[in-house]
Amino acid sequence: MNILFILNSFFPSIGGVEKVIENYCRQLLEIGANKISIITFKRGQISELDLKKTKNLEIHHGIRIYRVKDNLFGLFMFIKMIKLYFKEKFDLIHTTDFWGIYSILFKLMFKVPIVHHIHGYQEICPNGLLLHGENCLHTSLRECQRRCDFRFHRYMIEKIIYKVLGRFSDIVLTVSDAVKQAYLEKHPQLKNRMFTLYNGVEINPIYENKRDNRFFLTDMINANDKILTFVGRLIPERNIYEIISNFPKIIDKDPNIKFIIVGSGPELKRLKKQVMDLQLEQHIKFTGLLIGRSLFEIYRNSDLLLMPIIFPEPLSTVIIESMSQGCPVITYNLGGMPEIIDDGKNGFLLEPYNWEGFLEIITGPFDKISRNKIIEKIKKKFNIEKQARKLLAIYKIVLNRY
Repeated sequence: MNILFILNSFFPSIGGVEKVIENYCRQLLEIGANKISIITFKRGQISELDLKKTKNLEIHHGIRIYRVKDNLFGLFMFIKMIKLYFKEKFDLIHTTDFWGIYSILFKLMFKVPIVHHIHGYQEICPNGLLLHGENCLHTSLRECQRRCDFRFHRYMIEKIIYKVLGRFSDIVLTVSDAVKQAYLEKHPQLKNRMFTLYNGVEINPIYENKRDNRFFLTDMINANDKILTFVGRLIPERNIYEIISNFPKIIDKDPNIKFIIVGSGPELKRLKKQVMDLQLEQHIKFTGLLIGRSLFEIYRNSDLLLMPIIFPEPLSTVIIESMSQGCPVITYNLGGMPEIIDDGKNGFLLEPYNWEGFLEIITGPFDKISRNKIIEKIKKKFNIEKQARKLLAIYKIVLNRY
């Protein structure tokens, strides 16, 4: 089986979609796919020199990556697809965004089936947040409309593309039942072709509920400290500003609490200034972007992951990764969160904007939640091998129709 993925960006760009697709590709190669190729744009941290050395082809964990220039409405992507098809004859195209529109031509000309994978709400909301009026980023209805109008023209074009892509796709996948329900309300005709495929993660050995002596933040963390962590892109919708604003109240109740912020983004400078203004440098640490072993070391040594997200997160890979290391999570009951977290059993779900409840849990005892039980939930529902086998079965069903 020869699969072609069409992506807006890929490794070394680190984002939710890139991480999910990389996990699937690596696992698919282990369980039955003969060849997996990815066509994406020249983005991320890779240099032109690196591309010249590899003649525009990279091999990453067995995944063949082709990068093209991002201009002329993705024309170079289409040209690369044509060349690759006549060279390797891929059996199926897996798309993740509106650039999958070019796959329709391959279906019409060469009868190549399409699997379209929806990772968010961008196809039904200009801001991709599903927050309207007074709920949109704590702003007024006018501000919400202004934000939508700013992206309106691009959104209308994308909306048409997604509608056509959905019509021609053999199967449409969503990352959660919450996303599936939101789309079916807009596109009920997809009911018989739309399925949920959860983001999968690798499940490491079960860790005991104790701190690793090799934890690399020992310069700031003491043995008796309670470690709170946030991981993600630093944008207003993540609501980190609210946590920092209330952190003096938190340490008044428990001075041994430390807060680690992992990630980067447009809010980083503002948040660092806020920490300095409140003189919280001894309690809050910014690590920057972390991946791989360092990131999972953070998860494993954290007592609680804070995700005060104020929009319906489709399905948080960060939360799944954190729980795969036994770390409980506190977040709001929005989007796909209830599909991951059982309130009080493997984490905490609060009603949106219930900040008092957030503070109460942060400063209270929550060590009764078994880290091993948290891992077991992830192992049963979000194991990457299990999800990849489900995806491979979907591929086979689609291919058998042709």
